[in-house]
Amino acid sequence: MSREDPVKHRTAALVGNPNAGKSALFNALTGARQKIANYPGVTVERKAGRMALPGGDTIELIDLPGSYSFDAASPDEEVTRKVVQGEFASEPAPDVIVLVLDAANLEQHLVFAQEVLELGRPTVVALNMVDLAERDGLTLDAGALSEALGVPVIPTVAVRRKGLSELTAAIAEAEAQGDGESHKRWHITLPERRLAAKHMARGAICRSRPATLSKMALIGSCSIRGSAP
Repeated sequence: MSREDPVKHRTAALVGNPNAGKSALFNALTGARQKIANYPGVTVERKAGRMALPGGDTIELIDLPGSYSFDAASPDEEVTRKVVQGEFASEPAPDVIVLVLDAANLEQHLVFAQEVLELGRPTVVALNMVDLAERDGLTLDAGALSEALGVPVIPTVAVRRKGLSELTAAIAEAEAQGDGESHKRWHITLPERRLAAKHMARGAICRSRPATLSKMALIGSCSIRGSAP
């Protein structure tokens, strides 16, 4: 083994729907350590930077274009699919997927999330913009969502740098987490994904305004703390 082998070039990729706050999260995690280029043969930008992990190690973080599906309907979505599935000859598939979900639009974002989880890759969910969900009177149960998805869920507010240390710790641990056969349960049709997204969103969100406290009593207590399965 060469001296360079222990310092393997590790990568993580931010994946999610447009407007999930991926770019804000990317900037918060990488700071000024960024490089921008184009992917081979297309005009889509490759945005990458170095992210510090607990213990002093670093990992390359890639901010992939926003996507609604791996069934690409645009050059951006095609690039995202190719990168995640390792279809670029010059770029191996990322070691960890950071799935960014908009906490205020959870049901919509959970549809694509199931496609990502079907890949069976080490994945961490960044439940982003929880402050906007709270502004709308919603409290999010990260533990319930983590149990439903089968992967760690970390609440974040990228613009305020909330949850970043917990997220980087989860990313550092994700490579060692084997998915086994559990990812096969996400091999379902689009209508089934939409129905599952609705049920998961209902199970992870409850109203928290005073007028709805009686509903909370029926649903159970909620928490915005990160949780691992």
